[in-house]
Amino acid sequence: ALYYMAIAIGNSVSLYDPHKVVLYGEVFKYKFVIDKLKETLNSFFVDINWNQIIALSLLNNKINFIGAEAFALREFFYKTGANI
Repeated sequence: ALYYMAIAIGNSVSLYDPHKVVLYGEVFKYKFVIDKLKETLNSFFVDINWNQIIALSLLNNKINFIGAEAFALREFFYKTGANI
């Protein structure tokens, strides 16, 4: 599963060139998961410095904030076509 996640993250970074990729979830609290993900990314995408791009979310147990933000985005932007 980490192999395919690494491919998806790498392809997305190659397409959009973001400054950061923020990872959130229970699985990412384990260092060996992050290390394996970066190792796989480095093997396929050698020209990208993954240590600078990959960041862990600081939200931890604040998942309720994500739900409220997602609701606001859906209501104000997606449903109205970005007209506030």
